[in-house]
Amino acid sequence: MANTKEVRKQIASIKSTQKITSAMEMVAASKMKKTSVNAIYENNLFLYFLVGFVSGIGSGLLGIGGGIIRIPMLILLGGFEQIIAQGISLITTVPTALTAAITKIRKNKDSVKNGLYVGIFGITGSVIGGNFVFNISESILNISFGIFLIFVSINMFFTSK
Repeated sequence: MANTKEVRKQIASIKSTQKITSAMEMVAASKMKKTSVNAIYENNLFLYFLVGFVSGIGSGLLGIGGGIIRIPMLILLGGFEQIIAQGISLITTVPTALTAAITKIRKNKDSVKNGLYVGIFGITGSVIGGNFVFNISESILNISFGIFLIFVSINMFFTSK
């Protein structure tokens, strides 16, 4: 069982991560002003419930951030453009990933430290990628994401036991 000092340290690191995430969301929101949302079901609360619920289950079961599920669902069911679907997915990744992480690391507290290391470097990568995405066409973005999903699927198929 973790002592009080360790718990306080973890809470402080979570608060720091929340501040960084808030800053990233503000940057993403300012970039998203360049595109417009013209989705078919933009204001459909049931769509958001369905996408959130299904991707939350996927996040908890498979250990994914949920974007692999959320982005295709938002595009196919909601009619969102790829970049808008990615933005929505990124905003929802934080709470769903943290919840899934908490349930998975109960038995291994060292995972928190390792996850924070990866997260710190991931922030740098996400800033670079988030700024780069506005310099490529949506068709290239769609194709790239599709190829990524194919590689993930192939990897999961051949590495399953």
